[in-house]
Amino acid sequence: MTVRPLKPNDRLPEFVLVAGRSAAQEAAAMREGLEEFSTAPQPGCPQLSDWAAWPQADDPQSQSRRDLLAMTHRQAHLILVNAFDAVTSLGRLLGGDGAMPVFSHMTESRVACEAAVRFAWMIDPVVTSEERVMRGAVGLLVSAEEQLKGLRRVPAGRFPREVLQRMIDNCSLESHRVEQLIAAAGIRPARSRDQQKIARLELDSPRVSVPVKLDVTEKMAELLPDVPSFYNIGSGVVHSHYWMLRDVVADKGASPELAVEPDLMQIGAATVASIHASKLIIDRCARYYGHDASAHLSRSAQRLEAVDQRMRVLGMIKAAGWPAHQAS
Repeated sequence: MTVRPLKPNDRLPEFVLVAGRSAAQEAAAMREGLEEFSTAPQPGCPQLSDWAAWPQADDPQSQSRRDLLAMTHRQAHLILVNAFDAVTSLGRLLGGDGAMPVFSHMTESRVACEAAVRFAWMIDPVVTSEERVMRGAVGLLVSAEEQLKGLRRVPAGRFPREVLQRMIDNCSLESHRVEQLIAAAGIRPARSRDQQKIARLELDSPRVSVPVKLDVTEKMAELLPDVPSFYNIGSGVVHSHYWMLRDVVADKGASPELAVEPDLMQIGAATVASIHASKLIIDRCARYYGHDASAHLSRSAQRLEAVDQRMRVLGMIKAAGWPAHQAS
């Protein structure tokens, strides 16, 4: 559902247009930064060190770790694409076609934040090459398990039995191949106390242990310290909690109809959170490839300030009890 101005000559609130431009510019900056950094890795950077850790050789274990490293990069790039897509979509949602959304901006923001945290965790420039491939292995393992779990929950009769079984067999084979690759790399799965599932991956030399479950909410507080409250607001929308949804109800007096209008503070929160997510990705990309991201981050900070400044004005206007459109 989107909301458009009621009169042909009316414009959307300036706040919405600024937020939309800021998100679109930030998405473009994210893409440009990755292209700039990844095409010119600097000597001694973590990316080159990762590949140097296991040079091409006849050693099967080294080759397996190189394969895992390649899959780690593939996952990270796709996670980045997911974040880019979400921030780009946010820019389009916020006035791109002359309308503004009621709730979906919060969903896109949440996707961007979660993707940024996962990306930053996987491409952490300070971890060892061994831990990086283990984090990539965790991603592959969880992906295979979730895919298989989803197929097993397909209702009976949705597909012919033999077709569904073939799909399950293919997913099981993929899961088995992931486990084989992990084992060939010298990584050992450690099971939970009840032996029902894999709890972590371990390596003996050097000694490394990586939990299989990534607590995104906990990582959010660590990696995006300015975002958790906005992230929780987005969670309220994703899970359709009343405390969050009711903010868009417009008071129309005695009208029996439910009239809604976008909450401008929510739009600001979604934009600010998405820009912070982009900054995290840009920073990690730059450091992983050995670059200085300060110029890029400075421009991101300017976009943040453009939205933040208007959010502060909007907050004062709402506190005074005036109509929110006066924030424009």
